[in-house]
Amino acid sequence: MPIKEIKQFIDWCLEGNATLKNRLEIFIEHKKKVADQIRLLEKHMKKIDYKIWYYKTSVAAGTEAIHSGQECKLPEITAEE
Repeated sequence: MPIKEIKQFIDWCLEGNATLKNRLEIFIEHKKKVADQIRLLEKHMKKIDYKIWYYKTSVAAGTEAIHSGQECKLPEITAEE
């Protein structure tokens, strides 16, 4: 949460119960932003997983040629990989 929003939240806390709804809303909005960031990071993680798979299979074969001319789909990735 940005410093500006934290400061606003603290100010609202000092104002008391009249600002309870505002404090709730700030967390609802913050949760939406965090959820968006998580979705973006998951998308990046899928791309990284694909690249790891691509290079592992290329290294095992000794060439990238195994991937040419075919549509490569990411296989299931286990936690150990």
